[in-house]
Amino acid sequence: AETYFERWPRLLNGSLLPGLRAVVGKTPRALRFNGGPEWLLRVSLALVRAPVRRFSPVAAVVCKAGARRARRRKCSNADSEGRRYKYSVEGAEARVNVARLGMRDWAW
Repeated sequence: AETYFERWPRLLNGSLLPGLRAVVGKTPRALRFNGGPEWLLRVSLALVRAPVRRFSPVAAVVCKAGARRARRRKCSNADSEGRRYKYSVEGAEARVNVARLGMRDWAW
């Protein structure tokens, strides 16, 4: 849990930088494509040799109210509550997973 919750403070205070450099190596341009928050989490977990497998989303990027397009792409159709998502599959998976988490006696 410490690795998960401490990645942002470690990024800000610079202590994560050596590990990031080790992963990126001599190709810093790779950060252009892989430098998002999920990648940072993956690198942080890899640095402590934590086993990582795929996990389902419990959040999704929602398009601004009234918008038909998100940056570089069309927003999804509105769901039953009127929300439109940047990535329709991510939105659908997140809604299902959040519903499951609210079910009694349900576990991953």
